Amino acid sequence: MFFTYLWRTFKIVFVMIFCIMAVRTFLIEPGKVNGKSMEPNFIDQEVFLVSKFSLLFREPQRGDLVQVFEETTGELVLKRIIGTPGEQVLIRKNQVVIVSEQGEEAFLEEVYLAKETLTRGRSQGAETYEPLSEHSYFILGDNRQHSTDSRYYGEVHRNAIQGLVIELPKF
Repeated sequence: MFFTYLWRTFKIVFVMIFCIMAVRTFLIEPGKVNGKSMEPNFIDQEVFLVSKFSLLFREPQRGDLVQVFEETTGELVLKRIIGTPGEQVLIRKNQVVIVSEQGEEAFLEEVYLAKETLTRGRSQGAETYEPLSEHSYFILGDNRQHSTDSRYYGEVHRNAIQGLVIELPKF
């Protein structure tokens, strides 16, 4: 009798663990902000959810918040997609300029940034980056003065993007 109860309990616990692991691996998992690169939209140690499932059906788009595996540090970081494959990113007059594949330039309107935010290149001035290759993205943190991002380590391949960030309600 006792062993039957123990065996049933083991099966239930095993199935629960398997389901939790499947959800975290393929659908959704929690993440935590590490640093101030996304302030004021996300603060240090804030918890968010990452949807791994949604990017199976579409490519990341400009403005998307994504969790990225940063190869140089081996960490998962939260950043915003700025440039998409085939585009070129420039920083001019403290703003981001997107150059399309056809050569058309447009200042990027970034409504998610704090009003006083200035975007500068590595040298604290204007900068021109190489056109993005196929399946590669240019990512930036929202707190441009305190973010290590594509300005420093270059484009990010699609394989490094773990999923879309789901913003939780702020209380």
